Amino acid sequence: MTAEVLGLPEFDEGEFVERIDYIDVVSATEMVFHFKDGRQVSREWVKPKRQMPPWTEERREKQTQAIRDSFTPERREKMSKKMKEIRSVKKWGPKT
Repeated sequence: MTAEVLGLPEFDEGEFVERIDYIDVVSATEMVFHFKDGRQVSREWVKPKRQMPPWTEERREKQTQAIRDSFTPERREKMSKKMKEIRSVKKWGPKT
């Protein structure tokens, strides 16, 4: 993005230091580049999508089985006790 704002094919630190005064980060996705000559250029940053291959049916089934296997009777009992403890302490609001 910085190279694009500078009009370069790729980032060049020397050009950046020479031409950019500072950068304001306006939001999680917007930046304003302040040039030393007084110009301002606003750009929006878009988070790139993850390039993960889609899950196969085999992988999906394996994951499902691993999750089911992780809920042992001991773990279920421990989770139940923990939830009872949380509910006894926290006031959740009226039951409907």
